[in-house]
Amino acid sequence: MSHLGRLNTPGFQGNEDFITEVARYTHETLGPELGEAISEDLREMPQVLTANHHGIDTFAQSTQSNLLFSMRNRANGNPAKTVPVLACGSVPLNNLTYPRGLLVYASTAAYANGGIYKLPLFPDSYKRKLVSVAGPFTEEMICRARGRAKKLIESDQLGRSLESTLHMIFDDFSHVGQDYSGYSRQATVVNNRFWRHLFPDRSCRSELVYIELESIVCRLLEKDLFDQSTICHQLMFDPELRERLIENLDGQRGCWQYEKLLRRCSSATAVEGLNMADSAQGTMFFWGLDAKGRKIPLCFVKGENGKGDELRGIDDSGQLWTYPFTPADITRGLQDGCLLPSIFTSYLLVSIARGISCIGGYYQAGYLPIMRKAVIETLRCKSAETVKTIVTGKSRPDLYLSGMQTIGLKADGQLLPAGPLEIIACGGLDAEQYERIGEITVLQSHIASLQDTISDVDPQVGNFNRSKQDITRLVYGAVGSKILTISMD
Repeated sequence: MSHLGRLNTPGFQGNEDFITEVARYTHETLGPELGEAISEDLREMPQVLTANHHGIDTFAQSTQSNLLFSMRNRANGNPAKTVPVLACGSVPLNNLTYPRGLLVYASTAAYANGGIYKLPLFPDSYKRKLVSVAGPFTEEMICRARGRAKKLIESDQLGRSLESTLHMIFDDFSHVGQDYSGYSRQATVVNNRFWRHLFPDRSCRSELVYIELESIVCRLLEKDLFDQSTICHQLMFDPELRERLIENLDGQRGCWQYEKLLRRCSSATAVEGLNMADSAQGTMFFWGLDAKGRKIPLCFVKGENGKGDELRGIDDSGQLWTYPFTPADITRGLQDGCLLPSIFTSYLLVSIARGISCIGGYYQAGYLPIMRKAVIETLRCKSAETVKTIVTGKSRPDLYLSGMQTIGLKADGQLLPAGPLEIIACGGLDAEQYERIGEITVLQSHIASLQDTISDVDPQVGNFNRSKQDITRLVYGAVGSKILTISMD
């Protein structure tokens, strides 16, 4: 992992404002010492992990990506002081990584069918609310979750070996408190505490820092939207460039399907009712947010008959939403919590404009190069110098660090994923185990992660519990003696 520190140089717009905003977020949430440390790391190694979703993160893939990223070294050979994770907050609390609560792999249900037990912290009414706009969890929520965990342990649905760990985690939640403006900041603190519990003897001296991607991008947008020299302003507000960009990225993952969005947000659709078949066609530049904290896909609509350009969308109730497409109105929408930057806009500002290497998931390694190429092709007709800077920069758009697991949970002849709860319950990682992680091959770590990743290759496999059980047994036979394993027995 040490080679990652030599991949990057600042991008077209420089990266000082990005580093300043990340350091400020860290300072405000985790203290001045970590704020300074992350600033030092980013100046020497302008790279962040973007493979994870924000929120309380007990997803095995995320935890193990963090472990691998923590092994990078600075140019002088010393370990990095921080593990900077720009995590996506525009995801619902009930998504795959389950920021709504805790994922438990060491449960009797998991042993029986290769499944995962979900222990909620937030109530059902929060399921579709986005992490970015969710309010803080409360002491009442913690008490309910603690009581639910106790009953599950008493009924042997959760292993008793997890009891003390769960008590400690719920105590951590209480200590975090409700003094934060939202769940996003709480999650930053909780994940940092999880990380410290993984290394009781400080075998890893870096500190994990989860930062909501969209919150940083919103701060950068306050400058870029008004500055005509920035890539963002040029692409959004130069009519010719915007039209070319919309066409170049139409239908691409992480972007938009223009015709379907336009059909969805037409006035006819608003009158006739929402066509739910068109509800997942991406969004253009920004997401709208309804009063319940749920996404509204938006489409750029060119102004006609004296009316200005606007973003237009239909919420799940069939209500029409419109936002004037001007720097001032967009900024106001971001500040008021009515708009949220899209994945494309986020990577445009962080990766393409500022040259930060975003080391993401395997999907990102496919779509970020396409986004970068489309931006280059769009700008080529007007800004050769900008294109030259982007092309010659050393920021890599195709890096990924997900779908690899170096620690497995042995149980009943299976090799299950190991999340932070299981690792902590087994005593955490000592120096020898931490060093062992770095010796495992990429192939072995991919095989170990098959239970989590195979549904991305064949979604039908994930629908059958028996198939999951078969996979965990095959994985145990293939790499059970080659990766680092832990046991709850």
